[in-house]
Amino acid sequence: MTKCMNNPFQTKPTTIVNIKDETQDVRLFRLAGRVDFEHGQFMMVGIPGFGEAPFDICSDNRQKKYFEVCIRKVGGLTEKIFTLERGNKLWIRGPYGHSFPPLAKLPTKNLLMLGGGTGFITLRSIVREFIRDHRLGATDVQIYYGARDWSCLLFKDEYEEWRKRVKLELVLEKKEGDQACDLGLITDLFTIKPPKNKDLTVIMCGPPVMYKFVLQKIKALDVPDENIFLSMERRMFCGQGVCEHCGIGPKYVCKDGPVFTYAEAKLLPGAL
Repeated sequence: MTKCMNNPFQTKPTTIVNIKDETQDVRLFRLAGRVDFEHGQFMMVGIPGFGEAPFDICSDNRQKKYFEVCIRKVGGLTEKIFTLERGNKLWIRGPYGHSFPPLAKLPTKNLLMLGGGTGFITLRSIVREFIRDHRLGATDVQIYYGARDWSCLLFKDEYEEWRKRVKLELVLEKKEGDQACDLGLITDLFTIKPPKNKDLTVIMCGPPVMYKFVLQKIKALDVPDENIFLSMERRMFCGQGVCEHCGIGPKYVCKDGPVFTYAEAKLLPGAL
């Protein structure tokens, strides 16, 4: 009898149970079914005939009935996904990737998270765990979130709930009226609203250009390289390290990352 082989590229269908507009070109899709994932991992999501792409899972990682991905409309596949409605199907595989450390096992109890642009999507699942699990109450959490303007901020209707458990600082490149935020770049928050605790663990997710300047600010706080965790999603395509699109030196972002410590990332040629 021929032994059945596991195909890592085999997809399965899931049903869209809810769609929510976050910005003009970003939507939050709630998909049926449980996915066991850790913070920072991603799913491959697609439509037969249109391809697939990696998207961060941004829901509570202990939710049993559904999971959520936030998708920005930037090309043919995502344009097609944006035509779908509740009850339609998407095809998924995963989750994949190396995650951030479990929140109960962070190197220090004081956590500083930084998100820039759509990179902030990845951090949502972490915030939702802090909201759900009050056993993590001894951990102090401060969040820096930078975006172009108010219309680009994600998950705005959740901020009131978040602020009951974490300290959320917003900074915009363009501010209008009396919006509840600061004006400038995310690096300006280190001066405007400096981290209130030492012995930090740092989690970052954003565009590569952000990392260069933010890392300078973080290293000035004497944070050890091993306590700085970076999500370095770039050029991921297959999720299995086969296509080699996401190669950085000897590493593949989709398999060895997307989360790396700064101690690891600084040794990879062209990573930062």
